[in-house]
Amino acid sequence: MKLKAKIVLLFTLVIVLGTAAMGTFATYTLSSKIKDAAVDKLKSDMKLSRSLIESKFPGDWQVQGDKLYKGDTLVNDNTAIVDEIGELTGGTVTIFLGDTRVTTNVKKEDGSRAVGTKVADVVAEQTLKNGEPYFGEAQVVNMMSQTAYEPIKNAGGQVIGMYYVGVPNSVYDQIVDKFRNQVVVFGVAGLVVAVVASYLVAHFNARPLRRLTQVANQVASGDLRVEKLPENRKDELGDLSRSVNGMVDNLYELIGNVSATATQVAASSEELSASTEQAAISTGHVTETIQEVATGAELQLQRTQESELAIEGMTVGIQRIADTSVMVAETSLQSALEAEQGTESIEQAAHQMRMIVETVNEFAAGVNMLEQRSQEIGAIVEVITGIAAQTNLLALNAAIEAARAGEHGKGFAVVADEVRKLAEQSGHSAGRIEQLIQAIQAETSRAMSSMEVVIREVKSGTEVVHVAGDAFHRILTAARQVSEQVQDVTASSQEMSAGSQEVAQAVEEVTRIARGSAGNAQLVVASSEEQLAVIEEISRSAEALSQMALELQEKVGKFKV
Repeated sequence: MKLKAKIVLLFTLVIVLGTAAMGTFATYTLSSKIKDAAVDKLKSDMKLSRSLIESKFPGDWQVQGDKLYKGDTLVNDNTAIVDEIGELTGGTVTIFLGDTRVTTNVKKEDGSRAVGTKVADVVAEQTLKNGEPYFGEAQVVNMMSQTAYEPIKNAGGQVIGMYYVGVPNSVYDQIVDKFRNQVVVFGVAGLVVAVVASYLVAHFNARPLRRLTQVANQVASGDLRVEKLPENRKDELGDLSRSVNGMVDNLYELIGNVSATATQVAASSEELSASTEQAAISTGHVTETIQEVATGAELQLQRTQESELAIEGMTVGIQRIADTSVMVAETSLQSALEAEQGTESIEQAAHQMRMIVETVNEFAAGVNMLEQRSQEIGAIVEVITGIAAQTNLLALNAAIEAARAGEHGKGFAVVADEVRKLAEQSGHSAGRIEQLIQAIQAETSRAMSSMEVVIREVKSGTEVVHVAGDAFHRILTAARQVSEQVQDVTASSQEMSAGSQEVAQAVEEVTRIARGSAGNAQLVVASSEEQLAVIEEISRSAEALSQMALELQEKVGKFKV
């Protein structure tokens, strides 16, 4: 239903309800007023009728048997008096003996006078029993009437009957019906006028509303290229037109801003996606580099552990050399003592010389083994030095990649610097080991030289023992020389043992550093992988943001501005 029809229907409904309410109220008020006026008239008619009866029939009221008298005049069936009063008042008149009509102009349905009929109980109760007048509506011979009853008293003041004057309700009902019909006629006429007026008002106000509807539909379809509504009206429609114009202007500006923002968001999201992709690539390179560093650190740890085992073996060998040197020293002392005892000990000296030869050979074998171990340790130290250099190079590469990553690579730069420091420490430790190995090799060379001297002297001593006893002094001298040289070898062996312990400690330190480097490298790898996952998540979010910006641009593009 259109607004015009709704307005007309609303006006019609209001007019109908208002007219009905006003007509009902007016009819009810008129009826009440008429009845009140009727009661007043009946009171006046009652006075008139009593005055007329008193003037025509002087004397007191009295009852003789079933007859009612006024003075000497019989009232029963005296229709003249009631007809005269009825003509004067225009209503019905009755005189009662007790509660029974003895004369009346009220007629029954057959047209005869209603003499002998009874009064209504409510009237009898109030007027006959209580002696009070009754005014109001009452039943009069099967007809509702507006009535007035007053008691008739004898000379002793006893109630013996009643006066009655009244008018049937039909008389008043006709007046009320006529008034109601007039109200209906005027109401219908007013309704027609109101409908026509409401139609004109609705038609006059519907035109701007139709224009408002057109503008609203056009805006709802996404077309903001609308003409401004007229704003010259000073009523609510004018306010609505101004509000719609303001809404269109604000919506136009909003769509423009949203479109520009969506474009900017799309561009920014693409840049963010490209940046995160580049960061992911850089992080991948850093991760690969750190993985290589971790692999190098693991290899360095393995090599240092092997070097530690080798140093332990070298230490055991050097300890054996020291023990053998002690034994040789003891043997040399014993040989000197035996040489001093005399030539009788030559055979025993020869036996001791053979023992010396065996011991010296064993010592020479130990020294050779020590030299071999020193060479192996030197090779291991070279490997450690190469690993440290490679680790330092990898740490430098990691620092370069972290610098390329910008803000995302600051954490990697710190870790790469720590790895570089650990590599430098490993290089320094390897250099220290190399120095120790060189010292061991130098001492080993000295020991070999001494061993060669010992071997020559032992051979010479053996020849002297077999030549003659006069060479005993030379043997003794040679034995003393051997003792001194053995003491030198013992001192050198002890120094070598101390050096090997230092090497073992250095290798242990290198092992600890290498183990720390490997652990830190693994932490760096884990951090790199975690950051790579974060960057990939940022990349996915940037792609989602770009898609949302494109969808927003598509939706905003539906508006025509």
